[in-house]
Amino acid sequence: MKKLTFVLSAVIAMMVVFSACETEDLDAPVIDLVDGDMEIVLNDPTGFVEPGYTATDEQDGDLTNNVIVTGTVDVTKIGTYELVYSVSDKAGNKTSVKRKVDVIVNQATYTGTWAVVDVVTGDNPGTWNYNATVTASSANTMRLLVANFGGWATAFVANVDFDKFGNFTVPNQPMTGSGFTGTIEGTGTTSADGLTLTIEYDVSYSDGDFDQSVSTWTKSK
Repeated sequence: MKKLTFVLSAVIAMMVVFSACETEDLDAPVIDLVDGDMEIVLNDPTGFVEPGYTATDEQDGDLTNNVIVTGTVDVTKIGTYELVYSVSDKAGNKTSVKRKVDVIVNQATYTGTWAVVDVVTGDNPGTWNYNATVTASSANTMRLLVANFGGWATAFVANVDFDKFGNFTVPNQPMTGSGFTGTIEGTGTTSADGLTLTIEYDVSYSDGDFDQSVSTWTKSK
């Protein structure tokens, strides 16, 4: 009788172990993001629109309604934003995924008239105030055409390249149409709201003069 009791106890114990192994949930849910990482143009009137996501679990099924999203996207400020999507199943297994959203600039961010304050040091020092007009290059979507760059003459149109976060490169180029002979070259940045530019550039004149300029650009309304 004792032997039979021992055998029954062993069988029951094994059934409990097998049952526990069969029901234990170690798999975390899976979150899928629609469209993945995104780019939005600065001041897009529609703002950030969540493209969607789903969450599924092998044991619990559809958990989409349980997903918690943290983080915000400010379409009025240039930069990179991060949204975190998190969900847990009934067993406590948790999953988190991230969506990167870049708020970027394009040619339309810059086209129009800008009021410029240009502080020059070097062989021809001084402070100059003038307006410059920016139009879009049709040949290069990441290039601007700036008339009256440097305040020399509206006939002088400088090429200014930019990246999606508003960093500028003024490639080395002749001052054709400015009334002077020489070259300009520089770099610049855009404020987070896209309304102010800072461009620093060098001027190398053919007669040997050399100037350095720090210019602040404010977009006219």
